[in-house]
Amino acid sequence: AELIEAIELLEPSTEFNILAYNERIDFFQHDLVQATEENKYKATSFVRKLKPIKNTDIHGALRAALVFDSQVEAVFLLSDGRPTAGRLTAPAAILQDILSYNRFHNLTFNSIGVGVESEMRSFLQKLAEPSDGEFRLVQ
Repeated sequence: AELIEAIELLEPSTEFNILAYNERIDFFQHDLVQATEENKYKATSFVRKLKPIKNTDIHGALRAALVFDSQVEAVFLLSDGRPTAGRLTAPAAILQDILSYNRFHNLTFNSIGVGVESEMRSFLQKLAEPSDGEFRLVQ
């Protein structure tokens, strides 16, 4: 619901994409797309078809976002749990890798925690703060 609301509020001049993640990364589109009414409708349909799966590759999703397109300025990570899949699953190791890699990309990371425990809340805050991004908690 949070993601659908965010998509619906996008200005038409905004370019966006969605990377859904569990054990693998699924892309809404292969490139950034304009936030036209048609693309927002397709994006919300993509989101509605997503099903929760047990494993979560947060590191893989963040790495994919970093190299997706040189025009990307901001990443919004929406998570409901801790990393359990992928190359790195320790929150501290993920932060070190992503923040180090981001020095060359200068993306703003924003994070949204959906009913997350305190350790994940801290992780999501530490991801957002160094890039002047925002963290938001949704219960």
